Amino acid sequence: MSRRHQKVVISLDEKIAEGEKMVEKLTADKKALQT
Repeated sequence: MSRRHQKVVISLDEKIAEGEKMVEKLTADKKALQT
């Protein structure tokens, strides 16, 4: 894997991690609204 390719993969991993955190937060917000 080229160095540039590795950077892209790392960047995507970070975006995925951010997305997962956002999903958790939105899920918590939704539960709070439903109670």
